[in-house]
Amino acid sequence: MLGQNYDGIITVSLFEELSNKLVQYANKENKPLVFIDGKNDKVLNTSFIYQNSTKAGEVAGRLLYNTIDDDGIYIALTLVEKSEFQGNQKERELGFKNFLISKNPNLKIHSVVHTIDAKLEENKILDNLLSLKTKKGVFVTNSRSYIFAKFLSDKSYNNVKILGFDLNKKNIDYLKEERIQYLINQKPELQGYQSLMKIFQKITQDQTVSLNIDIPVEIIIKENLQDSNDIL
Repeated sequence: MLGQNYDGIITVSLFEELSNKLVQYANKENKPLVFIDGKNDKVLNTSFIYQNSTKAGEVAGRLLYNTIDDDGIYIALTLVEKSEFQGNQKERELGFKNFLISKNPNLKIHSVVHTIDAKLEENKILDNLLSLKTKKGVFVTNSRSYIFAKFLSDKSYNNVKILGFDLNKKNIDYLKEERIQYLINQKPELQGYQSLMKIFQKITQDQTVSLNIDIPVEIIIKENLQDSNDIL
């Protein structure tokens, strides 16, 4: 890629060393570079168009706290591939926990990481938590809340509310069925659109254009799902 004559670069900052090398290349060649999806503080570049993961986690905490209150338990559930990078998910979980603790330091908050090549039925920690008779608020820290919602639909667990991320088709289907109560939309199309638009403006109009944008946290429920389609 670096041998081609591109006018600008849009990518993600998952790999710290490679991303920093890319920043050096872009600076040397005077090419606009934008990182999207998440902000990696170890990547020495100020051009990020992303949703603040900690803030999104705090929003998740408030939504579930307003639903579960002080009487239940809270679970931050991360469903991952074995070697998957978890940076954004850890930041969301941190924001989630910090908000809940600020409301009540005595709340019971549990972290569960489960690799998706294993069956959720085999996760004894999760089974023990879900079997409790009290109310449960489950924050799925990535786009795989549909996996947990499907798992719940085949079981007899009661009083479980789910909040997840992203408007993929499977998540939307479970949101419509009210098996997922909330989804946080990261607006990936808007991130891509803004990235290209800002690079275009910087090249053709004004070199001072900022390439750093914090995408607002959008809360999606069944009733406003259709409204979220008008993202641009």
